Amino acid sequence: MGFSPRLVDVHEHAFLFNPDKALSEYEEAREEGIGVLLTSIDLTSAKRILQASLPENVAYVLGIYPPGELERDREAGFITAFNARPDLLPGIIREAGERLVGIGEIGLDGTHSVTQEDIRVFKEQLRIARRESLPVVVHSRRAEREVISILQEEAPSMPVILHSFTGRQRLIPEALETLNVYVSIPCNVLRSEQMQQLARLTPADRLLLETDAPFLGAERGIPSRSTCLPRSLARIAMLKDIPIAVLKEQLLENTYRVFPRLKEWYARGARSA
Repeated sequence: MGFSPRLVDVHEHAFLFNPDKALSEYEEAREEGIGVLLTSIDLTSAKRILQASLPENVAYVLGIYPPGELERDREAGFITAFNARPDLLPGIIREAGERLVGIGEIGLDGTHSVTQEDIRVFKEQLRIARRESLPVVVHSRRAEREVISILQEEAPSMPVILHSFTGRQRLIPEALETLNVYVSIPCNVLRSEQMQQLARLTPADRLLLETDAPFLGAERGIPSRSTCLPRSLARIAMLKDIPIAVLKEQLLENTYRVFPRLKEWYARGARSA
């Protein structure tokens, strides 16, 4: 019969940090009718995802985070090693098969500095995604202007998800006008005025839901999980003065518009997961 979600978490990483706990949470999400897009940070983590036995509600978004930030994470001991070679990504795409629905998490991070290697890896992945007709999930923290400019140059019509956008909100109308962009709102919308304003600013037909699990939880200091999505939905519906049921249907429509392969996976591939 496949899987018919009520809501979809379009961006999360929980399996990469605590696999056993994440698998239990994915099963709970499945029982609640919530789909999950498990997202890699590099090709090493992508391989771990591909080797995992995951429930039918989980699909893949695979790609390479800004290499400069990966190196800082390695130096800080958060990760032991990483693979940031985009030339190997097409092989990962082929190995992933029909469960792969997008490329991510890719982009730039200006928290410390943006390197030329970061820009090269970002652009190369955009070109791969364009060749493969896949949407991209984009990280842009403290590099929002540069990310939008690169997207305007490299991917003006490609479906793009700006994940947990924290830049100047005046950039959002420009991005909506010049790009095929969607904005995913994490569960910290329940406590963050910045995310609440972003939800108000973004038209309903360009909104998506995410968790970035285990980060950006509804309560500070408590890990996020996909089952928080109904609370996010209710808060955003209130902020936009839209009935919850109407917004829920709009969000699912948006999700399938951005990720058409996800609808195919749930209708066909999930039967054999």
